[in-house]
Amino acid sequence: MWNEGVIPGVVVSNSLIDMYGKCKCIEDALKIFEMMRGNDIFSWNSIVYVHEECGDHDGALRILDRMVGVGIQPDLVITTTVLLTCSHLAVLMHGREIHEYMIVNGLRKDEVLPQTRDQYQADFQNSSCCQFSLNH
Repeated sequence: MWNEGVIPGVVVSNSLIDMYGKCKCIEDALKIFEMMRGNDIFSWNSIVYVHEECGDHDGALRILDRMVGVGIQPDLVITTTVLLTCSHLAVLMHGREIHEYMIVNGLRKDEVLPQTRDQYQADFQNSSCCQFSLNH
């Protein structure tokens, strides 16, 4: 990737995470993410999205949990991505908690939520539940 000891800046690293994600190279994207000094919200957004896009839905939720654990609050991009993750995993309670978090924290966007809600409702007809909390 680059010379040993040379660590690219945040913007370059975020671009690399995005590029590796588009190539479905989740391991390479995660290596870049882990090497970064100080992940910003864009870094977290990118790595959560990469996991979701590569079909690692559990990984996307683990990254979200880790992000919240280090004190970074999810934004609209991450919460929308994770709602889709929840629909893929059929984890109703987790999705409800994330949706509630979005509303309580003013992350509600009319152009995003209706389509996500419709997808979410379709996927959760008679589904099983699991527990997750954004409150650490």
